[in-house]
Amino acid sequence: MSIKPQTAKGIEYLRNIFGSGKFFKLKDPVDINNDGFTFLFELNEVNKKWNFSLSREVLDDLPAMKKYQESVLKLTQDLELRFRNYSPDLFLTIAGRLLEIQIEWPIQSLVPRPLSSVPATVKDFHTGEFAYCLILITHTQSVLNLKTDPFQIFEAIINTIRVAIDQDSIAMLPTRMDHPDQMQEINLQFDAKHESTVELSRYLKQKVYLLGFRAQSKETRVWLDDPWDADYLGISPLKIRQESEILEAERYFSITTSMNLANGRFASATDKLLLELKNIENENMNTVKPLSTITVISKESGSHVEWEKIMRLGGGGQSDVFLVRTPQRTKERAQCLEILNSYGSHPVAADVKAKLNVDFASSIQAYHRSDLPSELGAMKIFKVRDAGPEGEQQALNRLKQEIEILKQNRVGLPKLLSSNDVEGWIVTEYFPELTLEHQASKYKGNVELALKAFRSLAITVTALHNESIVHRDIKPANVFIRKDDDLVLGDFGIVFLPNQQNRLTRTNESVGPGDYMPPWADVGIRLENVTPSFDVYMMGKLLWCMVSGRLWLQREWFDEPENNLTIIFSDNPHMYMINTILAKCVVPKSQQCLSSARELLAMVNAFIGVLERGGQLLKDGIPRPCHICGIGNYQQNILRQNSVPYHLRLWNITGGASDINTVTVRVFVCDNCGHMELFRQA
Repeated sequence: MSIKPQTAKGIEYLRNIFGSGKFFKLKDPVDINNDGFTFLFELNEVNKKWNFSLSREVLDDLPAMKKYQESVLKLTQDLELRFRNYSPDLFLTIAGRLLEIQIEWPIQSLVPRPLSSVPATVKDFHTGEFAYCLILITHTQSVLNLKTDPFQIFEAIINTIRVAIDQDSIAMLPTRMDHPDQMQEINLQFDAKHESTVELSRYLKQKVYLLGFRAQSKETRVWLDDPWDADYLGISPLKIRQESEILEAERYFSITTSMNLANGRFASATDKLLLELKNIENENMNTVKPLSTITVISKESGSHVEWEKIMRLGGGGQSDVFLVRTPQRTKERAQCLEILNSYGSHPVAADVKAKLNVDFASSIQAYHRSDLPSELGAMKIFKVRDAGPEGEQQALNRLKQEIEILKQNRVGLPKLLSSNDVEGWIVTEYFPELTLEHQASKYKGNVELALKAFRSLAITVTALHNESIVHRDIKPANVFIRKDDDLVLGDFGIVFLPNQQNRLTRTNESVGPGDYMPPWADVGIRLENVTPSFDVYMMGKLLWCMVSGRLWLQREWFDEPENNLTIIFSDNPHMYMINTILAKCVVPKSQQCLSSARELLAMVNAFIGVLERGGQLLKDGIPRPCHICGIGNYQQNILRQNSVPYHLRLWNITGGASDINTVTVRVFVCDNCGHMELFRQA
């Protein structure tokens, strides 16, 4: 597809900006989807390159928008300096990890979730540890932040990943081969920064040592004044300049300045820096690096057991969730590593060597084999949402409440494998298919399959409502998928329990997922009278999500044309069943809503029975597919008298005049094959 003139102007403007310093070259862009909407660019300088993508909209606006021009000029100046490092893709974390971060452009819509996303590979440059991430971008960020300045996303992604590594929100796996196919999701932050106090001199020393000496040689220069580092550390660029000058005075750095570039100060390592950090490095090498584990004290034996983190599954403001290995599997892998590390370390007799060879081969196989479902768990690590003793106590109470409910081993809830309310975490069974949020299209358009899966959830919630327990947080992200399409309800952090002495919400606090909360509960303060209809409303929205394949329904607008399932799936008459259910759940007033999940379950069972018997709703306006040809639809037929209904005369076998009976009927005829069906009318 040819590039439009206005877009071509934007590309040429970009080429002139990037080429102004005559340092690197901007290659001709690639039209990614061959539709003229998204373009992939590559900057080259000798053997280094840096990729990025821009939309046609940004390119069209670039020649005329001063804000865009200022941002791309600043980006060009920073990149020209960063390219003078060993690699423009290397960034240091507070913990001393030198990360090689490569973003796999372009940004794409994450259908059916209301998000955009961009993948990124993260590799520890020195250890080879690896993570495959999916950066999630909200609609608000796309509309506000990126519309205002689309060029800020590059720094935002890099610093989001660095902060996530600091917080253990991303699990680094030993190699790329050890990483599951599923990417680790993290939410983009435009103000991502390290929260705790930073020892700036230590950070700068590590940067020059790892990005300079360890990456190539003692003489390798490292750019000191990177503004992305300053933002990540939460300090001003001036502090970096001042601290680096002190380190130069102390003879840790040898600093040179590029006269042609602002902020163009570069440092290389001195002998003093090499000796200091090499000694620290040798001390660390003599200590076996532990696996990423959470240690638990077994109540039965008093012994230590460990859950090994594999990768981050998700999370939000209240918690992070990780895929973990059971203590038994963790111990097995640790034993395998001991055998592999000790192999060949000293000479042995031939017969012993043969056994060691067998143990070595067995250990390789055992270490790298796929984990069984029973060897995995989902670890939820809770966060303290707000500061102060009251906030900490509230978070602790919610954790204890969730643990107590899961300990009851109820049907339809996740199995609790381990917990620690002091350290603030629980481990439940792992669901390989994850949640309805992750599998939004699984039941799309399939009414019978969706209703049967939904019934399992309705049974679970009915059991809760029978005890006056209200979940209050039913949404796709909290509903897991077990085998055979059983749905499992998780996250009981804000559940309402009857006769609860101390409410887990404050008087001025409104709880529940904003997009799913019923309007009569969304009043900005704590709802004093919590009834099961709270859950019924959310379950109605959840059912709409399952059938539509989308994750968000605005308010009660399921019958609007853009949301109406009978319009979206116009050839499926069973969608009228779903709308009938929604009309009893997704309503503006509590009095209009079904009172509990028991009533909802009764409706679901009734419709499933109709579907299993091959029936459908019989109401005017609902399409009736022909069950003979399977192509046409039955249409009510109007004969010559132009009247509906008709009288049908029936004769008994005797044939006498007195044996004639009359039945009033409605006639329906297939508009394809002509097959007729009659319905008696009272």
